[in-house]
Amino acid sequence: MNKTKLIVSLIALFFLNSSPALALDATKAGQIKDKTETKKEDKMVRIQSLADLIKDSLATRYTFLSNMKTRLESRIAEKEIALKDMSAAKEKITEFNQPSQDYLQDLNNFENKIGEILTADKPGAIMPELRTAIKSVRTDLNTMHKILADTVKLIISQK
Repeated sequence: MNKTKLIVSLIALFFLNSSPALALDATKAGQIKDKTETKKEDKMVRIQSLADLIKDSLATRYTFLSNMKTRLESRIAEKEIALKDMSAAKEKITEFNQPSQDYLQDLNNFENKIGEILTADKPGAIMPELRTAIKSVRTDLNTMHKILADTVKLIISQK
């Protein structure tokens, strides 16, 4: 009988002492979950700010190239008034339109990938697609730049 009382009292003691510990662990788990959520939100805000920075720099470069195209078109018009043959330069500068349209589509794709990353459970899986999207946008900008550089060469060659 003594052994039974001892065993029952040990079991009761064990259960009475373990409940507050479990409640404390649940509170800690909630705090850890809150911290994890906060860190995830901070990462998403940082990703969005970096994406905005990238978009701004790409848009700045596109605006510069578009303005340069306008200036070259006016230069071609001036040379035509002076009776210079600018047909080759005019043809070359019209090639600018296709990469410009591709740029706008690729930029839209880039923005969509950023949206996917912000809402995805595992954003790392989308990163290769994002890199490809950025590379496509940069390729379009480089193509536009090359077309404008070639146009300048054609204008200069008609002195």
